[in-house]
Amino acid sequence: MGDADGTRWGCGDLPSRYDAAMRIVMVASECEPFAKTGGLADVVDALARALGRRGHEVDVVLPFYRGLKPPAGQLRRQTVSVAVGERPGERRDVGDQATVDLVDGQADGYRLRLVDHPYSFDRADYYVDGGTDYPDNAARFTLLARAALAGHRARWPAGRRPPRARLGGGAGAARAPGGRDASASEPVGRGATGS
Repeated sequence: MGDADGTRWGCGDLPSRYDAAMRIVMVASECEPFAKTGGLADVVDALARALGRRGHEVDVVLPFYRGLKPPAGQLRRQTVSVAVGERPGERRDVGDQATVDLVDGQADGYRLRLVDHPYSFDRADYYVDGGTDYPDNAARFTLLARAALAGHRARWPAGRRPPRARLGGGAGAARAPGGRDASASEPVGRGATGS
């Protein structure tokens, strides 16, 4: 393969249009060394570090689980309001909104953004209680995805539309209905599906 001028380039040599730094937000339930039960944590950390080394601005959004030790150094806390999608009468938060704190710290080549919502994440285990999945896991990790979107939106000045965001990924990731690309300024509706 090569450019129109006949210059050849190999696997690691991408054309210059791909060299522009991107802002990448990865939403995950685990990331080494902060929260780990298996290989997902290793992959999220390794990918975030590799992208950071290539000059991209990378955020990893992770639940602030009980016992999780944030990165050393200065931490910044920001409060956001996040839509909750439970049926009326089943809500754990007042109204249709949950108050969530985002705690930011610098990890190894990327920013770690912890979603601090004790009702959802201050538990003895990440996913299970006595060998059985927590019954509200879908709601907990939907809140994680929505908090990531709220934090993304909050970085942009009022009246300025943030860049488009791709909502998708691994198990439990939020997607716009139909799995299509969606603007980060679009709310993820109650019809959102996981992949």
